[in-house]
Amino acid sequence: MAPRRSDERLCVGIISGAFGVDGRVRIKSFTEVPEDIGSFGVLESEDCRAKFTLTACRPGKDGVTACVSGITSREQASALRGTKLYIYREALPELAPRNGRAEEDQPEEGEREYYHADLIGLSVRWLDEPRTNGHVGAVFNFGAGDLLEIVWPVAQNSDETHSILLPFDRESVPDIVLDEGYITALPPAGLMPDPIAKKRRSKPRKRKRDDTQSGK
Repeated sequence: MAPRRSDERLCVGIISGAFGVDGRVRIKSFTEVPEDIGSFGVLESEDCRAKFTLTACRPGKDGVTACVSGITSREQASALRGTKLYIYREALPELAPRNGRAEEDQPEEGEREYYHADLIGLSVRWLDEPRTNGHVGAVFNFGAGDLLEIVWPVAQNSDETHSILLPFDRESVPDIVLDEGYITALPPAGLMPDPIAKKRRSKPRKRKRDDTQSGK
């Protein structure tokens, strides 16, 4: 895995729709404090063609509401629905040391921090039993802590995949090695899907010859 570059962009939110009639928008923020999305200065669209400055960010349902520079009507705000908001990585603060196993004397809460973009795409090495290595597909938080979506092929060279939501804690994810591009995973009991049962092919039954009909 290539080292993370300072010119790399991170997605910090996505505009989910209009709010009110004066051009405000609803934003699903990916920052730890949702309102902080307005403190990053100029944000860019995914294709880099549009730039946005957010002001008056306030907590709202499923995220925040905000004013967007140049947007003054509900129609304009509605047209931005689905727009992903990006910032250059170099504009973000450095986080705590990120590689290797956590020190045993570190506190359980808030021990290390990671940007979601650093985790997404990492390969997954299983510790519980041999299976095809997977990758981190996404990071979710439904209110009870971060969850890593782990996706892996059902079999080598297969297009079929399994996926689970793995708790992002030191028990389930003992190692995070960004420089080498992988994490180790130890899924809790009962989390993994049941193996796919192999279908048995039934052999056609041989019909006994009817001696009466055959004339014998």
